[in-house]
Amino acid sequence: MHRATSGFTWDILLRQHFLGTVKAETEQKALEAAYFKFGQHLRGLIRAQLRPM
Repeated sequence: MHRATSGFTWDILLRQHFLGTVKAETEQKALEAAYFKFGQHLRGLIRAQLRPM
């Protein structure tokens, strides 16, 4: 099942490497979505950066 998420588009980065994007209202929610999408083992290693419009 695909769940539509409103919000901003966030780039997810591991160091300087682009992993992908997630949609979320806040940076914290973007990180939570990224952990779900890319794996809990990345907790503390990845960062979310708001994608410019």
